[in-house]
Amino acid sequence: MKNIHPWSDSCFSIMLTVKINLSRREIKARLRKIIFGPRTKCLKCGNFHVTMIRKRYWCPKCRRFFSLTSGSWLKGMKFSFKTLCLLIHCWLKGYSVNMTTDLTGLSRPTIYNWFNRFRTLAPQITEQFQGTCEIDETYIGPRYRRRFENRKTTKVPVIGVYERESDRVKAQAVPEATLVYMGPFLKEGIDSEATSYSDKYRAYWPLRKKLGRNHIMVDHYSGEYKETNHIECFWSILRRKIKRIYWRVYARNLGKYVCEIAYRYNTRKKPDEPLDFLEKIMTFERSN
Repeated sequence: MKNIHPWSDSCFSIMLTVKINLSRREIKARLRKIIFGPRTKCLKCGNFHVTMIRKRYWCPKCRRFFSLTSGSWLKGMKFSFKTLCLLIHCWLKGYSVNMTTDLTGLSRPTIYNWFNRFRTLAPQITEQFQGTCEIDETYIGPRYRRRFENRKTTKVPVIGVYERESDRVKAQAVPEATLVYMGPFLKEGIDSEATSYSDKYRAYWPLRKKLGRNHIMVDHYSGEYKETNHIECFWSILRRKIKRIYWRVYARNLGKYVCEIAYRYNTRKKPDEPLDFLEKIMTFERSN
């Protein structure tokens, strides 16, 4: 028998027992309601008089076949719906690719592809934050390897806003940590009547004058960390999640991973079920 390290991903995947209580018929019925609505209809012409022929739907009006997944981002799926629910469950729980491979039996490229779909389509917060907010920036990337390197050349800046009343966060990767790139994100993410706190970073100085926001700056050098403590905690969670689940990510894809971890952070108190997550994705796509 092959020896397994007690702290390896394979050991954890053997100890995990993931059970999907819903049957294949129940999953298909829920997906049919999510995709088509109350009644099954043709995705092209909207005709409700469709028939089932050899596990596919036939529309006599436009004379075409279509399936349950042909009109959504699930098109081309080559595994069962129960495996899809298990795959979404692994992504929502933050399992690594190795653990997901052992649990689902799918290949690593397939899991990478579907995990990328989930993080791209994950619904984000679109409304403006109100009340008391916290603003801060961080830099994600490798450590400095040479003396002349600095964080502007080796790390990617990430801007974030935390709302205290709702305990939610919004974050986004930006090319540079300047007001030119961070200004539109802060203007769309924070209400004009909200009160925001940040450190004395130079890019935050014109927030009150140029963006018209009620902005208060605190001095970290004097030991004032209480007003931005929540967003600093989120940066710690972001770094640990990236290192634990993915180990390293490309700079061009960092924005997707930031949105993924922000979505998990906002739903940590009420975690989504796989089918609820699918319904949220479909609703978010239709609204946009």
